[in-house]
Amino acid sequence: MWRRHFSRFGGLFILLFSIGFCVYIWDSVLTRGIYWPKASFLLPFFGFLGLSMMCYPVKPDASPGQNSGDDVKWKNLPVGQKAIILTGAALGVLQLTYFKGYWSF
Repeated sequence: MWRRHFSRFGGLFILLFSIGFCVYIWDSVLTRGIYWPKASFLLPFFGFLGLSMMCYPVKPDASPGQNSGDDVKWKNLPVGQKAIILTGAALGVLQLTYFKGYWSF
Protein backbone atom coordinates (compact mmCIF):
# COMPACT_ATOMS: atom_id res chain seq x y z
CA MET A 1 0.00 0.00 0.00
CA TRP A 2 2.78 2.42 0.85
CA ARG A 3 4.46 1.88 -2.55
CA ARG A 4 1.37 3.18 -4.34
CA HIS A 5 1.24 6.32 -2.19
CA PHE A 6 4.99 6.78 -2.46
CA SER A 7 4.70 6.58 -6.24
CA ARG A 8 1.94 9.20 -6.28
CA PHE A 9 3.80 11.58 -3.96
CA GLY A 10 6.98 11.09 -5.97
CA GLY A 11 5.06 11.89 -9.14
CA LEU A 12 3.57 14.98 -7.51
CA PHE A 13 7.04 16.16 -6.43
CA ILE A 14 8.46 15.65 -9.93
CA LEU A 15 5.46 17.41 -11.48
CA LEU A 16 5.67 20.45 -9.18
CA PHE A 17 9.45 20.66 -9.54
CA SER A 18 9.17 20.59 -13.33
CA ILE A 19 6.37 23.15 -13.45
CA GLY A 20 8.31 25.51 -11.20
CA PHE A 21 11.43 25.38 -13.33
CA CYS A 22 9.42 25.61 -16.57
CA VAL A 23 7.93 28.85 -15.26
CA TYR A 24 11.43 30.07 -14.40
CA ILE A 25 12.76 29.16 -17.87
CA TRP A 26 9.85 30.91 -19.60
CA ASP A 27 10.44 33.98 -17.42
CA SER A 28 14.14 34.02 -18.30
CA VAL A 29 13.36 33.60 -22.01
CA LEU A 30 10.78 36.38 -22.07
CA THR A 31 12.67 38.87 -19.90
CA ARG A 32 16.35 38.16 -20.63
CA GLY A 33 16.33 36.00 -23.75
CA ILE A 34 18.31 33.23 -22.03
CA TYR A 35 17.34 29.56 -22.14
CA TRP A 36 18.94 26.22 -21.36
CA PRO A 37 18.43 23.78 -24.25
CA LYS A 38 18.58 20.53 -22.29
CA ALA A 39 16.37 21.82 -19.50
CA SER A 40 13.85 23.27 -21.93
CA PHE A 41 13.31 19.77 -23.33
CA LEU A 42 13.65 17.70 -20.17
CA LEU A 43 11.45 19.72 -17.81
CA PRO A 44 8.17 19.29 -19.73
CA PHE A 45 9.05 15.65 -20.31
CA PHE A 46 9.69 15.01 -16.61
CA GLY A 47 6.57 17.00 -15.69
CA PHE A 48 4.42 14.67 -17.75
CA LEU A 49 6.38 11.69 -16.45
CA GLY A 50 5.44 12.79 -12.92
CA LEU A 51 1.83 13.17 -14.04
CA SER A 52 1.88 9.63 -15.41
CA MET A 53 3.29 8.38 -12.09
CA MET A 54 0.38 10.02 -10.31
CA CYS A 55 -2.26 8.66 -12.69
CA TYR A 56 -0.78 5.16 -12.96
CA PRO A 57 0.95 4.38 -9.64
CA VAL A 58 2.95 1.24 -8.99
CA LYS A 59 0.76 -1.72 -8.03
CA PRO A 60 2.68 -3.78 -5.45
CA ASP A 61 0.30 -6.73 -5.61
CA ALA A 62 0.53 -7.09 -9.40
CA SER A 63 2.65 -9.75 -11.03
CA PRO A 64 5.85 -8.66 -12.82
CA GLY A 65 5.10 -6.98 -16.12
CA GLN A 66 1.77 -5.54 -14.95
CA ASN A 67 2.99 -2.16 -13.66
CA SER A 68 4.41 -3.74 -10.49
CA GLY A 69 7.52 -1.57 -10.49
CA ASP A 70 9.92 -4.52 -10.52
CA ASP A 71 10.35 -4.90 -14.26
CA VAL A 72 9.16 -1.73 -15.98
CA LYS A 73 9.33 -2.03 -19.75
CA TRP A 74 7.74 0.20 -22.37
CA LYS A 75 5.62 -2.62 -23.80
CA ASN A 76 4.15 -3.39 -20.36
CA LEU A 77 3.00 0.17 -19.60
CA PRO A 78 -0.70 1.02 -19.93
CA VAL A 79 -1.74 2.85 -23.11
CA GLY A 80 -2.78 5.94 -21.16
CA GLN A 81 0.59 6.18 -19.47
CA LYS A 82 2.35 5.86 -22.82
CA ALA A 83 0.17 8.66 -24.21
CA ILE A 84 1.02 10.95 -21.29
CA ILE A 85 4.76 10.28 -21.63
CA LEU A 86 4.74 10.82 -25.41
CA THR A 87 2.78 14.06 -24.95
CA GLY A 88 5.46 15.29 -22.56
CA ALA A 89 8.20 14.41 -25.04
CA ALA A 90 6.34 16.21 -27.85
CA LEU A 91 5.83 19.32 -25.73
CA GLY A 92 9.50 19.27 -24.77
CA VAL A 93 10.52 19.17 -28.43
CA LEU A 94 8.07 21.97 -29.28
CA GLN A 95 9.36 24.14 -26.45
CA LEU A 96 12.97 23.55 -27.45
CA THR A 97 12.33 24.38 -31.11
CA TYR A 98 10.39 27.51 -30.11
CA PHE A 99 13.23 28.71 -27.88
CA LYS A 100 15.78 28.07 -30.63
CA GLY A 101 13.71 30.22 -32.98
CA TYR A 102 12.64 27.59 -35.50
CA TRP A 103 9.03 28.80 -35.29
CA SER A 104 7.11 31.58 -33.57
CA PHE A 105 3.58 32.82 -33.04
